[in-house]
Amino acid sequence: MKRLFATIIAIIFVAGILFFYLMPPQKEVIETESPYNIDTYNRDKKKILIFSSKGGGGHTSVTNALYQYLEHDYCLGTSYIIPHILKSIDVFQKFSNEKVTFEDMHNWLAKKKWFSLLNLEYNLGLWFFALNRKNIEKSIEEYLLAYPPDLIISVVTVANGMVLSVAKKLNIPFLLIPTDLDAFAFLNQLDNPKYDKFHIALSYDKKSIRKQFEQKKIKSDYITYTGFPVKKEFLEPSIPKKYIREAFAIPNNKPVILLMMGSLGSDELLHFSKELSKLSISAHIIIALGKNEQIKAHIEKIKFPALALLISGGHTELILLNSWTEKEKIGETQDDAVGEAFDKVARMLGLPYPGGPGISKLAEEARAKNIYLETKFPRPMIHSKNFNFSFSGLKTSVLYYLKKLQTSPNRKTMKCLASLTEASTRNFSAEKYPCISELSVKKRFAIAREFEDAIVETLVSKTKMAIDKYLPKTLIIGGGVIANKALRENFLKLSENYPEIEILIPEKSLTTDNAAMIAVAGYIEYLKNKKLNKKLKAQGNLNID
Repeated sequence: MKRLFATIIAIIFVAGILFFYLMPPQKEVIETESPYNIDTYNRDKKKILIFSSKGGGGHTSVTNALYQYLEHDYCLGTSYIIPHILKSIDVFQKFSNEKVTFEDMHNWLAKKKWFSLLNLEYNLGLWFFALNRKNIEKSIEEYLLAYPPDLIISVVTVANGMVLSVAKKLNIPFLLIPTDLDAFAFLNQLDNPKYDKFHIALSYDKKSIRKQFEQKKIKSDYITYTGFPVKKEFLEPSIPKKYIREAFAIPNNKPVILLMMGSLGSDELLHFSKELSKLSISAHIIIALGKNEQIKAHIEKIKFPALALLISGGHTELILLNSWTEKEKIGETQDDAVGEAFDKVARMLGLPYPGGPGISKLAEEARAKNIYLETKFPRPMIHSKNFNFSFSGLKTSVLYYLKKLQTSPNRKTMKCLASLTEASTRNFSAEKYPCISELSVKKRFAIAREFEDAIVETLVSKTKMAIDKYLPKTLIIGGGVIANKALRENFLKLSENYPEIEILIPEKSLTTDNAAMIAVAGYIEYLKNKKLNKKLKAQGNLNID
């Protein structure tokens, strides 16, 4: 799906380039309504035009805050630069008959968390804007002449270099307010600006941010550190200050400083707290780390004892949890991890690494077309009385089945099949193995389905055995392999037989988020003995003990 969208986005941009070069946009009458607020319009008031966006919360929040502070003394207007000003050169509007804008596509990709496509769109957008700079500046100039402001404020990343060029030409002051702590995206086309009426309001003075401005040759004279514009309600907490003093037993004569951890992270928060502690006055510091009610709700669902199944490329383990810190490993793989088995069988079928998504896709197609394999692969250790796993034999069964498919197994074919087990997983190329390319599409579907069915039945069966013995209140399944659709569906079906058990499976997008998993596990271990190991080394298949 992502590859399809990447292709579509690239085609639209390239087609747009050709379209605008072969048929340059003609001068058009500005048809948009006046951006200025009619209710507060006053000829005696100076007009401020804010270039904003309907997408990110930061753009909207800063825009709303600016209105609260400025609309009493100024006539304010907001323009969404892409749908309003750059309409004539927006390739997405052109090809969707004005139903979808470039901004709509960007916000949709961000909502889907398809960051690789966002980067593609961003880079293609930079290329497109650079090639169409004259047309873009022309459209901006026409808009500013139609609705002339006394000051331009931009809180978006789009076309700031071109806005500056036009502002300088029309002698209009221009204020840029980056709404992200990483200001780099706001500085496109802003190389070595030379305009005395141009200023940048930054939220934070940090070495990494200053370096970005140095790279763009932006003089420090243009920069002022102001902090983020925040709405007035933000400074008027719903909880009375008196209640906060009472809750923390703070004397009335002692100042209270509230710190909130934002995107700069805990290191900066700790550093700032230490600096505040050096103040000559005595103050009470409250650090608000924030909270995530959704995560909190999921955590509160975990009741002990709990049974955890970890299935990934390096692990296949069943863990019994009696508390957050008391755990017992009751079963594990005796050879290959389940994710490793997926990768090796995918290699045999000529599928790319990692193998899980490819096999899942073929298996799903086989189920949709009712394609079966005439041979059953083994369900390894499914009848053993312990909770251990083994997937090496299942992998070997697939290899032997492929060998039997060869109608005339000459020496060359046998050598090809034998070499499959030695091939590099990551650098594998099916073109080197003619024994694979001879497989029919239907046969490939059937093998993938039967292999996946064997994995699903084995994992679910072993987990049911553990549930029946240990009677857990919660079943937790984690690791990259639980992204597999068939596995997710079959584990969720367990609720039909075990309605009293809370079954927790992470969102698909988080199944490979090792950073979050390790961070939480590390925090729990730290709480046990509060010793910090500063000499850490990444090891992907560490034992849970």
